[in-house]
Amino acid sequence: MIVWTRAGLIRVLAETTLRDRFTDLEPDPNYAIADRCRRGYPQVPDDVADAYGIHLAALTRSLVGWTDPAVLTLTPGAAELVLALETETEPKLAPGAEWGHVRDWYGKWVGATARIAGLLHLAHHVDRGWTQPITETTWQAAETIGRYYAAHALAAFDHMGADPTTDNARTLLTWIEATHPTAFTVRDAYRANRTTFKTVPELEPALELLESHGHIRPAPPPDEKKRGRQPSPTYYTHPTHRSSL
Repeated sequence: MIVWTRAGLIRVLAETTLRDRFTDLEPDPNYAIADRCRRGYPQVPDDVADAYGIHLAALTRSLVGWTDPAVLTLTPGAAELVLALETETEPKLAPGAEWGHVRDWYGKWVGATARIAGLLHLAHHVDRGWTQPITETTWQAAETIGRYYAAHALAAFDHMGADPTTDNARTLLTWIEATHPTAFTVRDAYRANRTTFKTVPELEPALELLESHGHIRPAPPPDEKKRGRQPSPTYYTHPTHRSSL
């Protein structure tokens, strides 16, 4: 079942194209903006543009009589496909898994695919989409688009994080999510991640990055300095990373 408020659906329809929702598409490195300007952007055929305008106007007019919420249902077959996609996705969100480092984004992916299915369904049934369920065929089309979106988003996130500090911060965050410490010292982090960090100072940029994103915060320094070796600096972890047990 997909539930949309009238205002929410109007906001979606107000966007220019479905592609405008895909903010994380990885650009083709061989197709630069300058090239597009020289060669000209591919034009949408007039008949397609006209049909799009007519259908969008008709769908918008049909919303006048809506009351909140509006419900789009799924056929039993389509509902099984949604469950299958959720079952496939969950293991990928575990720490250290394929999508573990961007699970906040990918945790919403199945829902985003469902919204695409709703848009495709209404596009096919402009005047009566809410009177019949979303079919398996429509869901499969939405899933095709969603998988394309997911692959590009993963490439974009990896590209954005392609620097040593970000990669090291991911390593520390994976360790934190696996061990759930309420607090840890720099020495603890170093000993647990020696394969990544050869010296303790190499930890500092990664710790600063995690701190800037709110994953950790430094503990206050001791009031009095003791003789001899000073204690290793301590960091508190965000409550979401701590064990609930």
